[in-house]
Amino acid sequence: MSMLSRRLLLWGGAAAVASAGFAFMATNSVPTTYAGQGQGTISGYAVSNVHYSDATGDPASPSGWAINGVTFDLAPAGAPAINVHAYIQAGSQWFDYSSCTVTGAGSVYTQYSCSRGSGSNPEAPEGPANTLEVTAAQ
Repeated sequence: MSMLSRRLLLWGGAAAVASAGFAFMATNSVPTTYAGQGQGTISGYAVSNVHYSDATGDPASPSGWAINGVTFDLAPAGAPAINVHAYIQAGSQWFDYSSCTVTGAGSVYTQYSCSRGSGSNPEAPEGPANTLEVTAAQ
């Protein structure tokens, strides 16, 4: 066999292997995927119509009263909140009222009622209570 025939045979074999590999690659399928970037406005909820419920018998409170729970409205109603928590500060201590449930709704607000968490979470003494912090996420 001449040198030219061997080269042609070698190139022919290489072409056959390459086309077979290409044929296998052509049978793969990849699902459509998306990538992109966007932006949106982050705005807060408006808290209004705040009411506290009292419980008696707290010796730590100067008045003998403690805050048993808190209710409030969150607006807008069209942006339902999850993970709603309320915290009351009395002096330098914070008290957790994170057992919050929906108790009513209007056209522009949703009403929540929050009580003390379970366990040994104490109630905030009424006298030194000075701050309510509400956290909510959509």
